[in-house]
Amino acid sequence: MNTKKKILFLVTQSEFGGAQRFIYNLVTALRRYTQIEPRAELEDTQIDADKRDFLYSDITYKIRGACFKIWKEFRGAFKEKVIERALAKELHNQRLTVDTQKQILVLYDNEKIGKYVPDMVVDDRVLVELKSKTFLIKEDEKQFWLYLKGSDYRLGLLINFGKKLEIKRKIYDTAREQSALISVLPKAQNQRVSANYEVVVGAGPEGNDEKGLLFALEKEGINTINLKYLRRGVNPFFDFFGLVEIHKLIRKEKPDILFLCSSKAGFLGSLAAHLYRGYTYQRKSAYSSEARLDQRLSAKSPKVIYRIGGWTFNDPWPDWKKKFYLFLEKKTAKFKDVIINNAESDKKQAIKLGIKPKDKIVTIYNGIDTDKSEFLSREEAKKFLQFENSDFVVGTIANNYPAKGIEYFNKATKDFKNIKTIVIGRGNRYIPDAFRYLKAFDIFVLPSVKEGFPWTILEAMAAEVPIVATRVGALPEIIENNKDGILIEPKNPQQIADAITKLLNNENLRKKLAEQGRKTVIEKFNLKQMVKKYENLFSIN
Repeated sequence: MNTKKKILFLVTQSEFGGAQRFIYNLVTALRRYTQIEPRAELEDTQIDADKRDFLYSDITYKIRGACFKIWKEFRGAFKEKVIERALAKELHNQRLTVDTQKQILVLYDNEKIGKYVPDMVVDDRVLVELKSKTFLIKEDEKQFWLYLKGSDYRLGLLINFGKKLEIKRKIYDTAREQSALISVLPKAQNQRVSANYEVVVGAGPEGNDEKGLLFALEKEGINTINLKYLRRGVNPFFDFFGLVEIHKLIRKEKPDILFLCSSKAGFLGSLAAHLYRGYTYQRKSAYSSEARLDQRLSAKSPKVIYRIGGWTFNDPWPDWKKKFYLFLEKKTAKFKDVIINNAESDKKQAIKLGIKPKDKIVTIYNGIDTDKSEFLSREEAKKFLQFENSDFVVGTIANNYPAKGIEYFNKATKDFKNIKTIVIGRGNRYIPDAFRYLKAFDIFVLPSVKEGFPWTILEAMAAEVPIVATRVGALPEIIENNKDGILIEPKNPQQIADAITKLLNNENLRKKLAEQGRKTVIEKFNLKQMVKKYENLFSIN
């Protein structure tokens, strides 16, 4: 019998960056290649819509987007009727029909005993019940489940506009009760379904909107948790309550694996797991051999895996801040079973600096699925970005953080007269799913001062765009100079300008680098290889 493993992922914020991209890619890939089984709730006859192919995904997506927009405006400040009117208006704007007067018969023993009027029925397919309270409780869900079960509708959304936006999807369909658990299994014969995982992803509130990680995962039917106190910056108040919050979450979820992504989640999560191990160990009775075995098992659970995409003490901070983060990494390393770097250079640096986990430190490179990369054509991408087909476009995709070195890109390109430049990312021009427009680029530049293993490089290589990148992080491990791209020194605008000029004047070189770059991604940095290595780690107790 195959035992399911529960994996609890924690990341500091929901706003998409490298760690969030990693979690999304890994979790959805695990689901594609194996089976992630959602948690059952309430009654056995209930079928949650937490599946990849949930009912009426187009309508659900529009309802969720409208709810996020309204919640950001009101933040639970108004009662249900006000929210109902605002939501109805927003859904009308999206050309959905909204019925707020629909009467549903309540039957008992096949006899009518009353009527139920839901807050709204959308497109005569989705039953919606609205709440405006601090948080939902189990009784709210049970009552809503009974309403849905007594109606003719298959899909219901229970939506609470409280301190956080809660959206519960429920399905009731007796015809599907027996087949629901196998409906999510891959159909292709060569796909592996031997491993089962129950996955929960928690993230802090920063960036938790329709563009964030939690929203993207919820669309895929993955269980998510919004952590109130987990913040990116150092703040004693939030950090203390963040530690308490994570400790409570571990006690509640009891994961087999605690998977920590990002520095702050790594510090607080590993400490919370250490406290939890001690807490469970001391609570166990030591009067029987069975209990003593339980003690030994609880002392090892959960297994703590810390995946770090570039050490934060390498960021362009003041010296005192770098030393502080290095101190935290060294002190909390003993609370982690495995540390994963996505660059061999970071692994060697950790060993040299004395960052020692309980078990081991390993390198696992990022990977992408080139077959599923939904790039727009060159013409479509250029049109969307408002360029002419004849324009020679040089650009980058990066959030405007100091580590990304955008200032050096701007200095390097300011004197060029025969190119168009673009920077896509937060702080500049934000575009969701920016990688889709990479084919508009004639040259992709990554001017980073510090990197881990950037997803954008793999995507640019997959899109067959010639690359200029700095020699930082994993970039020299990805790119062989003058074969897959051109490597330059960081903080050097002149070298960026020289590399752009070299490629601008040599079409054959651009073509050679672009073709070899895609070949390298397919052979060395593909998603299946990455997933297999992580599954191997998950299987080791």
